[in-house]
Amino acid sequence: MARLQTALERQESVMHHEEFEKVNLTFRSLTETLSVLSDQLRQPQQTTPDAPAPCATSALSPAYQGVINEPHLPPPQPYSGDPGTCRSFLSQCSLYFELQPSRFSSDHCKVAAIISLLSGRAREWGTAVWDAQLPICSVLAAFTEEMKRVFDRSVAGHEAA
Repeated sequence: MARLQTALERQESVMHHEEFEKVNLTFRSLTETLSVLSDQLRQPQQTTPDAPAPCATSALSPAYQGVINEPHLPPPQPYSGDPGTCRSFLSQCSLYFELQPSRFSSDHCKVAAIISLLSGRAREWGTAVWDAQLPICSVLAAFTEEMKRVFDRSVAGHEAA
């Protein structure tokens, strides 16, 4: 019986040590994350379109990447250039970005995401715009207005492409 008691006490000690190690690992990870975030706050913010912000928050340690309470949604269905669905596609993209702000931290990232969802003739247009790195690639409102001008049949006085 004494051996069983001693074995149980050793097991309890090992379990406490494991829990301590888990807490210690969590603390180190939080400290690392805080350090990275502090460094980012000290750096001057870049506002030029030549240096777009990263598209996702990668500063968090892997253990805490999922802590941000955002739904993980599937992307909108691809858009092929159909004039009747341009506005609804852009609305779906807007909702997608709104509900997942940490994944789409800048207009440049949002434009890139929209272009990645294009197919057919819309993809040809989007690829040409992106490859030329036109200024609208860094301004979501300008990009979506141009997309509506090119593809949306409800834009007054314009035939869809």
